Amino acid sequence: MEKSKFDRYPRLTITGLILTGLVLVIFILELSLRFISPIAVSNVGFVDTINGKTYGWGFNPNALVRIEDPDTGKVTQDNVNNRGWRDRSRSLINKKNSFRILVLGDSLTFGFIVPRTGTFTQLLENKFLKRNLNVEVINISYSGWSTSQQLEALKLEGVLYKPDVVLVHFCINDLDENFRYEDPGKFGNRVPFYHQISKNNKLVRRTNARFVLEQKAITRKYLISKSEILKRLWLANLSFKHQTQPPYDISLNKINQIKHILDNRFPKHLDSELIKLSRTNFQASEINKLLSKFNLSKNSISVVLRLLENRPFLKEIVAGAENKPNNFSDRRWLLYEAIIREMQNVCESIGCSLAISSDHGKGRYKWQKEWYITKDDDISRTNYFSINKNLGRIADKLGIGFVAAKRGSPRARNDSHINLEGNEVLADELFNFFMFKYKNRFKDLNQNP
Repeated sequence: MEKSKFDRYPRLTITGLILTGLVLVIFILELSLRFISPIAVSNVGFVDTINGKTYGWGFNPNALVRIEDPDTGKVTQDNVNNRGWRDRSRSLINKKNSFRILVLGDSLTFGFIVPRTGTFTQLLENKFLKRNLNVEVINISYSGWSTSQQLEALKLEGVLYKPDVVLVHFCINDLDENFRYEDPGKFGNRVPFYHQISKNNKLVRRTNARFVLEQKAITRKYLISKSEILKRLWLANLSFKHQTQPPYDISLNKINQIKHILDNRFPKHLDSELIKLSRTNFQASEINKLLSKFNLSKNSISVVLRLLENRPFLKEIVAGAENKPNNFSDRRWLLYEAIIREMQNVCESIGCSLAISSDHGKGRYKWQKEWYITKDDDISRTNYFSINKNLGRIADKLGIGFVAAKRGSPRARNDSHINLEGNEVLADELFNFFMFKYKNRFKDLNQNP
């Protein structure tokens, strides 16, 4: 009698059965998690999504967004709407004959660290509804967006809603991000297009040839976004890294920033000693021990320790960043003005008005001083507050609205973005602007026309 395959290859057969069972368990677990308890890993979106392919990154319709409070660590999840925007679902047809405000922006408008219900756009809409005013505030923004990407979104998506007003919320990094295509690194590959001012002083849109390389790349993060099991493993790994990472991070940029802040109080050779320490597996106590050798005051030690804290956003700080001249003739401002002018042209073509808003007021300046990002001197103040002057000059030149926040918008302790309270303050500022600017239009509005 011929032996069965099991009898002939018992170990191989058992191994095959185990592997088959394991694959089946993983498959069932994957499906169960996907339908019962899906989670998100991104608050920016991906390249390979519908909006990502169009604008550089974004979400598919109804995708989950992961939001983490940098101060408390609390994680919340909410869905983008049926067109991939972090807003409630909107009808392209204005069936209720509402007054529509379309808002463009970046991470501040997107609500990088707050739930969707806590974004200033949603809070602003709620304020109108409480007054029984039939006003919609439509948010089509993504974190990290440049003004160039906002213009593209206005042309491709924003006009479809036939807004009465388009509001562009300004952030200072917009000026640099409009030139992101010049970055030879990964960020330069992530924008599918960019805008330039031609020799005859016209705004032209150009295709970024390098974008196709990024679009076709299969990166670890994109793969992770497709599997609920891999998502959990990814987040667990990040959590482990966060828990085990040292409380302090020494980098050349941070040392330069400390030099900038301490000025003549910065001890000779402290920079070289810090660099030596950074090459070792140092403990927090070693930094304090090192600083005590240089006879620094308690206040100076506090400055050094705070700037060396291992905070993600602090890694982006460059010494004297806010002391760069904010010259109105700078090419960054010229391109920004050209993009805003094109937005105005788009608005005029569909019969709506345009306005710019900014939270670069006293509140943000205070926050930057507290984090030693900005020096409290005449040059720093002049350069910082020239931002809103430049925006006001552009607004006056083009004959569009400008909202400069008068109150300080509170920010997270461990992040540069406005928190829930800050979004509420900004919503108040914008509400007052619209109620004054469009008071005649609002007289006949009601929630249920």
